[in-house]
Amino acid sequence: MNILMRLTIIAVMALGTAHSVMAMSTGFGTIDGLGIGVVPHNTAILPASSIGSSSSFIFSELPLLRRGSATQLPTDTWVFGEKVIPLYLPRIGQNEVIQSAILEISSGGHGLGSLSSIFLEKSPLGFLSDGDGIGPRNPEPNPPESNPTYNALFLDMFDLGPHIPFLTDRARNGGPIYITIKPGGGSRDGWALDGLRLNLSVADQEPVVTDLGTSPVPLPAAFWLFATGLVSLLGIRKKS
Repeated sequence: MNILMRLTIIAVMALGTAHSVMAMSTGFGTIDGLGIGVVPHNTAILPASSIGSSSSFIFSELPLLRRGSATQLPTDTWVFGEKVIPLYLPRIGQNEVIQSAILEISSGGHGLGSLSSIFLEKSPLGFLSDGDGIGPRNPEPNPPESNPTYNALFLDMFDLGPHIPFLTDRARNGGPIYITIKPGGGSRDGWALDGLRLNLSVADQEPVVTDLGTSPVPLPAAFWLFATGLVSLLGIRKKS
């Protein structure tokens, strides 16, 4: 085996063992179809225009939360206006970092007047799919006016990559993060939360193992060690 091949194998081993990646998740409520078997329409797979009848539900199928009757946002219930959702992150060590974070939210009934906005703390993440007036639930030949009020349940996803430093700090030191939903129709806009889930990829910085022994070289240093070795080797071969 020549020197170049040996150096490549050592570097690949170092890169592969520098970090172990763990999948973690935390959530609020349960993504279970509003407790009545509605199928969340995944907008990451199919566009909202392809909504099916299995993802729609009528207003009367969910209970109505009376104003001031709960201090915490309930799930599988009609609520009105802006709501704040506390989300507790899994605790990570001081030497661990979050590599990726994807927020999934299953909710329905949005879109009265304009789209509902979603925020991480005070940072806007985007808009929730318009689930108001999607259907119809009842098949033809029923005329539209005979159909009861219908809505749709959507599973929307948001990449929290730009907020990873904030999430990493909060996960290391404890405490919740806050997700805020602001309906476009204000306090009179009714909507329902099925569930919310945050999927995390966490990297654990471990010592690098090579055939020269064990040393606490982080991933970037291992990469540059590999690059430096290649440059040196090419210089030696050039002279010879």
